[in-house]
Amino acid sequence: MTREEAILLGPHRSLVGVYTPAAAHGLAPQGARPAVGLFNAGLVHHVGPHRLYVELARALAARGVAALRVDFSGIGDSAPRPDHLPAEELAVREPKEILDELSKRGHDSVILCGICSGAKHALLTARDDRVKGLILINQAATTRDEQVDVHLSAQYYLRRSLRNPRAWRNLLTGKVGYLALLGTMLAEARRMLQGGRGAPKPTLLKLFLRELEPAFAREIPVLILFSDRHADFMKLLGEDARQLQRYAGLRMELYPAVDHLFTSLDAKAALIRQVCQWIEEQVERSPIDGPAAMRA
Repeated sequence: MTREEAILLGPHRSLVGVYTPAAAHGLAPQGARPAVGLFNAGLVHHVGPHRLYVELARALAARGVAALRVDFSGIGDSAPRPDHLPAEELAVREPKEILDELSKRGHDSVILCGICSGAKHALLTARDDRVKGLILINQAATTRDEQVDVHLSAQYYLRRSLRNPRAWRNLLTGKVGYLALLGTMLAEARRMLQGGRGAPKPTLLKLFLRELEPAFAREIPVLILFSDRHADFMKLLGEDARQLQRYAGLRMELYPAVDHLFTSLDAKAALIRQVCQWIEEQVERSPIDGPAAMRA
């Protein structure tokens, strides 16, 4: 049976987390094993979507890897911070407080994992020397170019949503942002009428180099998992997306038939299996090849 410990951490002892220690039999000596920090998926508390983080933490523990899942301030079991720091500062400070707690427990090597906004928090923490890897699940995919993003959104609606019964049901039951949808399609029509031919060319490689620069600069391995709309977004970008696989240390897997939070039992099992396998590879590989080196 997995042993777990509920803890309070941070300078005000206001953050609530659950620490799952590694099983005695591990993949490597205790000092060589990383711990895994699991960051909130949006406003979902530390159990994760559909208890995903609970099951992932216990699967990792069975493989000799400790895990800590924590609620950020004001989420789940964690109270708002008494110092009332702005959200932008908390996004940087609280992940470091989680790293500090793991350091106190003897874990100076940490892999950070998060879904959606949790992936963003992981990226913001990547410059910390204790971070030895990132697992980014459905990290927000945007080129920061309005014309490109509008085109890709329009293509998503036309190629996927028109053939998706659930999308039509959402449209007919008011579960769609009608103004946003109309604005996207009108902007795409305007672009085509003004002589737009083909897709605007986003430089995805440059985009990801910029987004992942903290990880690339330190040459730490990164696992990126995209499902649902995010996977379709990457498939629309075609060859540009495939070029990312040329970076050693970076692995990207697409799950287009799976929803945003890996809800089904099969999808959740596949995600846990993928993450555990990747972490096992990082534990066994020494030294880890960084993504700065290009494959031939």
